[in-house]
Amino acid sequence: ILGYTYSTAIEKVHIDFCRRICGLHQSVANFFPVSECGRTPVYVHYTSKCVKYWIKILQMPSDRYPRQCYAMLFRLSEVGRDTWATYVKEILYEYGFGYAWISQDIGNTDNFMCLLMERLKTRSTQTMFNQIEHSPKAEHYRHFKTTLDTERYLSINLPYNLKIQL
Repeated sequence: ILGYTYSTAIEKVHIDFCRRICGLHQSVANFFPVSECGRTPVYVHYTSKCVKYWIKILQMPSDRYPRQCYAMLFRLSEVGRDTWATYVKEILYEYGFGYAWISQDIGNTDNFMCLLMERLKTRSTQTMFNQIEHSPKAEHYRHFKTTLDTERYLSINLPYNLKIQL
């Protein structure tokens, strides 16, 4: 459902949710509510799910239909056509896992996914702090926002109907 490419529509829903939880106005820059809630962008999750599905396909026997479809997509990707496999390849190369694409093997799935998630989260955190650092709107905010954690005021004294696990 979420796909494998960056979706501004999905991220907007996530940002609007965080904005509502924080009680911020619509004109507030997007990084404020997300950083206050300590959330990682949704693309971190759907990118990891895409790679996890790729791993699942690689582990299938070659007589399974999804594996045969992937083999076709892989061949098309290798000759320059844009396919789902091309996007998986781009994700892997972008996050430093080009060797996994070349070998079409990842070794230990759990270790690989932990490392991928760590890199996805690290990049999103760096992007968030870069936005905070270079935004004129965040001149004072950058002095006290040093970690991407849920702020304490969001987890206490909320009305009953808004108490949620962030």
